[in-house]
Amino acid sequence: MIMASEIGAGDLTPAQRETLAFVEQMTGWTISTDPPPAGSPLARMIALSDARDAGRITAEECVAAQRRIQQASLAEAIRNGEEPF
Repeated sequence: MIMASEIGAGDLTPAQRETLAFVEQMTGWTISTDPPPAGSPLARMIALSDARDAGRITAEECVAAQRRIQQASLAEAIRNGEEPF
């Protein structure tokens, strides 16, 4: 899921909206203005970025933690027999 609010969805041109619709169709992703579910990998990634931006963690700590989230998410998808991408 991509949070459209992060990219200013209200300010998109018709061509940009069409491109996002195409991305949804091709990837199976959902473009949303709603926040991700609490505890989801995306929610944790956003929380890390927020902590980095607020100076609570370093950029290096953020990257390391994001890698761990990505690896765990990929491992879970593989265990569940899902296509990881």
